[in-house]
Amino acid sequence: MAGAGTSAVGTTLYDKQVATGSSISKIATRDIHGKLRFVKVIHTVGASSGTGTAGAMVDTDEINLFKLPPNARLLLNMSYVKFSADQGATTTIDIGNRLYRDRGGDDVAEDQDSVINGWDAATTALEAIPTSTVAFGTNVDTMQTITFDSQEPVTLYMTCMDAGGTFDGDVGDTYEFFFVYVTD
Repeated sequence: MAGAGTSAVGTTLYDKQVATGSSISKIATRDIHGKLRFVKVIHTVGASSGTGTAGAMVDTDEINLFKLPPNARLLLNMSYVKFSADQGATTTIDIGNRLYRDRGGDDVAEDQDSVINGWDAATTALEAIPTSTVAFGTNVDTMQTITFDSQEPVTLYMTCMDAGGTFDGDVGDTYEFFFVYVTD
């Protein structure tokens, strides 16, 4: 008969989150037994949406996408995006977070590209966010997730950047996002 911590096959190993004698209740539910949620965001550029000609969007314009609940983990590896029109051959998209307060009470600065940094927006196809054209922000981990350790909702926003002067955020263009996240 095998001794404690061993079996007839070999030694029983434990994940660092469920170590011998640890209490599962101490693990954040966004990491184990969390609730999978989603948000679909649709933004159509209106006649007064942007600061460009006739309300078109220009490089300096931003779109607030949605508020992520407190202490949530955004799952980019399960999220999608679609644009109604090609945004130009040299246009890239950044997605970042507005200023928020972490669970310790400290302010976390606004970061324009904390989630996505320089995604090629020259497509109209439905795309999974984790593609070869995505440059993830510095806060995204190797599992293509990002955790916002916050005590309040975190607003995510999009910025379009253009290196070659061909940005095409015209009135009537639609940006659709489908984000998946885990929360307590």
